[in-house]
Amino acid sequence: MKNSRKFIVYFVRLVLFCIHREATSQVFTQTAYGTVVEKGSLVPLAGATVFLLNSDPLNATFTSADGSFVLARVPVGRQSFKISYVGFVDYILEDILITSGKQVRMEIEMEASMTTLDEVVINSDTDKKRPLNFMTLAGGRMYSIDETKKFAASFNDPSRMATSFPGVLTLNDLDNGIVIRGNSPNGLLWRMEGVDIPNPNHFASVGTSGGGISALSTQMLSNSDFLNGAFNAEYGNALSGVFDLKLRKGNNQKREYTIQAGFIGADFSAEGPIKKGHKGSYLFNYRYSTLKLISALGVDIDDNTRFQDLAYNIYLPTRKYGDFTFFGLGGISSQNEDRTLFDIISGSGLIRFKSLNSSNTGVMALSNLKIINPKINIKSTLAITGEKIALSNENSSPGSLTQLVLNEKNAYTQNKVSLSSVANIVLGKNNILITGITGSLWGYSLLEGKRRMGDPMIVNKIKESGITGLWNSYAELLCHLNTNLSINSGLHFSYLGLNNSLALEPRVSLKYDLSATQSINFGYGLHSQVQPLGVYFFRTKNQNGDLVSPNHNLGFSKAHHIIGSWSYIIDGYHKINIAGYYQQLFRVPVSPDSTNTVSILNVTEGYLTEELVNKGLGKNYGVEFSLERFLKKDFYYILSCTLFESKYKTLEGKWRNTRFNGQYAFSVTGGKEIPIKKDRSYLGFNFKSSYIGGFRVTSIDLVSSISEGNTVFDQNHAFEQKLADYSRIDFAIRYRKNFRRVNLSVSLDIQNLMDKENIEKEFYDPVNKLIKNATQNGIIPVLSIKTEF
Repeated sequence: MKNSRKFIVYFVRLVLFCIHREATSQVFTQTAYGTVVEKGSLVPLAGATVFLLNSDPLNATFTSADGSFVLARVPVGRQSFKISYVGFVDYILEDILITSGKQVRMEIEMEASMTTLDEVVINSDTDKKRPLNFMTLAGGRMYSIDETKKFAASFNDPSRMATSFPGVLTLNDLDNGIVIRGNSPNGLLWRMEGVDIPNPNHFASVGTSGGGISALSTQMLSNSDFLNGAFNAEYGNALSGVFDLKLRKGNNQKREYTIQAGFIGADFSAEGPIKKGHKGSYLFNYRYSTLKLISALGVDIDDNTRFQDLAYNIYLPTRKYGDFTFFGLGGISSQNEDRTLFDIISGSGLIRFKSLNSSNTGVMALSNLKIINPKINIKSTLAITGEKIALSNENSSPGSLTQLVLNEKNAYTQNKVSLSSVANIVLGKNNILITGITGSLWGYSLLEGKRRMGDPMIVNKIKESGITGLWNSYAELLCHLNTNLSINSGLHFSYLGLNNSLALEPRVSLKYDLSATQSINFGYGLHSQVQPLGVYFFRTKNQNGDLVSPNHNLGFSKAHHIIGSWSYIIDGYHKINIAGYYQQLFRVPVSPDSTNTVSILNVTEGYLTEELVNKGLGKNYGVEFSLERFLKKDFYYILSCTLFESKYKTLEGKWRNTRFNGQYAFSVTGGKEIPIKKDRSYLGFNFKSSYIGGFRVTSIDLVSSISEGNTVFDQNHAFEQKLADYSRIDFAIRYRKNFRRVNLSVSLDIQNLMDKENIEKEFYDPVNKLIKNATQNGIIPVLSIKTEF
């Protein structure tokens, strides 16, 4: 890591030099534009007033007949805006970042006032008690793209950013899979613009929800929602949480461009109006990387590691047929390794090891939003999604480096065509009904084969292809009973055509405002999730020697979620939140053998090639505390603390720790921006410190391992051993400079600043006949330079 430290020193010197060269000059301005509509109905609000707060003389404008507005002469820096309309709650956005390189788009949904004196304040890191999905009353929060960009070592990745929130833990330094409230990362659902999508990450493995790097650039994303339990009825097929991603629209006023280059890749983004005078717009982003620069700094990443992705969002409004949006994402990544090493098992010479890993993901969708009348709108979406993952491992015999033998081969392909329609119905001033239906056809091709020591060839435990379907429907009703109390009740239905499994899931949540600054939230939900497809097609021989698939009729895994929270806004920008939760999981696939401790709750990746039955249990419960300062006077922080338990039970009848039962987690995330020369430039410092209880592992039986010559686990003590606690400090320096029509930013993110080698797992060393620790990565510096114009 010596090269990493040298690079950090050079970067700091460069930033100090740039600051020293600053010169006072005129104040630059920019244009803010956007739309104002009614929340729920999405009807444009003509004549709404948009103010730039603290402007002298007053800078304001009015929305036109289609709800659009343009506000010019907004000074660069962080600015606040107020939107007012008769009969509606005032909407305030605070600390919106204005730069000289790009105009700022604001899409405002105003809420009808139940009185004449209400005001709601929404800041740019938004009032975290209000997710963008107004139907979500409990178990969710909005996260801003500003957070995703500025949090230390988040690498512009929503998953890594979310680990600053209570109850969300990192799985691995080089993987963005997350553990939410003790649940497996595979319980997470990814959505984009209302469409369930496959894992949107590069370097993904079979059966995972994460990967090495997000395939979706922050150039494409808008503020989005993160849900961590008891989510409302529109979300299905998830047990732990939901990332509900929103794409931003391109600028329909002028053409703009972004160029970014760094250790994680090079980006190019372009946006602009479809044609002059048209309200439509386009936005696309392309990125390519080989990760060779990170490898050169000493990080353990193979040189033959590369990825690229393309994302787009094309918005086409029409007068007669509604608004059409064509959006998509495509990502391909590969990691190939070919090396010669000493055969530690036989000790008889050199062997050649070769592995090929690839993962591709894709989304292509067309949606139409039609406002039928001021009370009803319908959104319909046709989507095609796909995911393809392949892995193969080969090695030679000692002394014969050219003759390779295939030891393992996995392949996973799933393509999906889905059609959905959602109706949003306003029932008077205080009630909103949303109902939706989605039909999906899945085409799949699955393969899992391994060659055990001494076997002449690979044995396929999974080899299947075919078509099946998943159908979902839901309805939910939001009632504002008075100015203080709101209730959402709903029902979600799922049907899996593969084996005719059904799931009916009631949901209810409420929010009660104790005062203008305090509120309590409650949520309950029954949630279900389809098993990973490979589980259904595991093959084994029965007593007659015939191949059978014993897992074909497995049903949904299910869980009751109960959550409650209390929040207190202290002074407008400090928030205390205390939450408690309990999750009772049932119908969990486990081994039918009462001496086998296998449960799908502990699986993180790969195919599970075991016979299973829906008779397992699980439970997660805990308390969470957070103190958050929203960005104010260029300073923010989040302090979070989580105490929890995560248990599971098989037919053995004994409650055991899950793999993820670390029991406690603490984190501090914060940052400070320093304005330089009349807000023309900023220097930002961001940090994050994490301390997490060690995950659980099954201890290695040393005596049996020595006898067998390879690793043998002590299944009688499954997940009883606790790894050493995990700790890490991340740091980031960001420098941003505004020119007349260009914005330049330079950032250095440093993951694991203190170069701490956290333990990842244990393994058996057959040469020395010892149990050893495998450690995670040390310090990882990531430089990025971006210009917007």
